Amino acid sequence: MKKKIGVYLGILLVIGTFISPPFHGYLLFFFMNGLVLVNAVIIYHNLGISSRYLDDILGISVIALSQITVTQLYPGLFGYLSLTQVVLTQMGCLGLTLIAVWIRWMRLPDWQACLTRGQMAIQEATGVCSSHVVGVIACVVTGFAFVFVFAVSALNPPIGIDGICFHLMQAVYWLQTGYIPIKLEVAFAYPHGNPLVYLWGLYPFHHDFIARFTQIPFILLGVFA
Repeated sequence: MKKKIGVYLGILLVIGTFISPPFHGYLLFFFMNGLVLVNAVIIYHNLGISSRYLDDILGISVIALSQITVTQLYPGLFGYLSLTQVVLTQMGCLGLTLIAVWIRWMRLPDWQACLTRGQMAIQEATGVCSSHVVGVIACVVTGFAFVFVFAVSALNPPIGIDGICFHLMQAVYWLQTGYIPIKLEVAFAYPHGNPLVYLWGLYPFHHDFIARFTQIPFILLGVFA
């Protein structure tokens, strides 16, 4: 009985924390990414490309990142880029996918099978880790160093020329104006994809803390690839 009461109190504490105003941005960020991730999983499942775990991770990530960039780029080209529009667009994308499922053009994943595959992947990873202890220790140490560097960077103002003069500057400009110019300036002739991912991290907070970490998925995808 005491254990259940402790669990209930913990749940209430978490809920109370997240509904407080300082955490509204995080809730919105989780909601935005949740919509994209669910849509990407359903679409990838219907492609039926591969059954390997790493292929699943890469495929779902590519679909999710493509949706994030495209659903910001095209509204921005017409001057309708805003947080409300972005959230509604993600809801619309998922809604269209669910309609396709409803009319039997697509199928929902078997969530129980997905859970089973996830458990199998964890078991395989555990087996690999137990047989390569030195490699795991090296990865853990490298991971801690990596997290420390990113944390220090995120808690301090940006100082890199590339971030100040291109990546963050472009994303902040689009956030303020709601418009992405079709004609790129000579000094900013790179593709829009990377700043659009930065912009995705700026929406809920109007701060670059989360935006600093938007490169981590690309680094992890590079490791998996």
